[in-house]
Amino acid sequence: MQLLVKYVNEAKKSLGKKAEGDWELHVVGHSAGSIFAAHAITQLASLGISWKTLQFMAPAIRIDLFKEIVLPKIIDKTCPKPSLYILSKVGELDDDVGPYGKSLLYLVSNAFEGSREVPLLGMQKFLEEDQKLLNLLNSAVDGLPGIVISGTGDKPGAMSKSDTHGGFDNDPNTMNSALVRILGELPKAPFTARDLQF
Repeated sequence: MQLLVKYVNEAKKSLGKKAEGDWELHVVGHSAGSIFAAHAITQLASLGISWKTLQFMAPAIRIDLFKEIVLPKIIDKTCPKPSLYILSKVGELDDDVGPYGKSLLYLVSNAFEGSREVPLLGMQKFLEEDQKLLNLLNSAVDGLPGIVISGTGDKPGAMSKSDTHGGFDNDPNTMNSALVRILGELPKAPFTARDLQF
């Protein structure tokens, strides 16, 4: 993150003030990328670039950590409120990680956090247990819901059809929704399934 800040500042300096006004910051994090982004908010905000969107796909960040380090930054407008793309409760149960018969977030919540059932931001079941947080995160941004549950939306910018934790960045619907939120309109060259099979 420190290197990114260094290189952005160097680019800003070499391009001068004229180019700087046109720059926008858009951050997308998948799974543990939400944890990285959360810890990088101060550095990202220090760039002096207008921070337009923050989007998390199946965020693996613990809800308590989100409330501790991200929520205050949303409230004081250091960063935008994140849009979430998540699996449904059924989708989490239908996914599997190798021999483990549920999603990666279930595995993290039950085995990697020191106790069982640790609430993670990317799990619908835990969001529904925290109505205040759910209401805040699901409130509309530019007419789009803050939380997109895979398989339920059909509006551009609010669609995801991933059926696995790892599938969000391979799903054209999710990736095009992210682009709609970044561009403020439909992309002229939308992602196709072929583009995302790598």
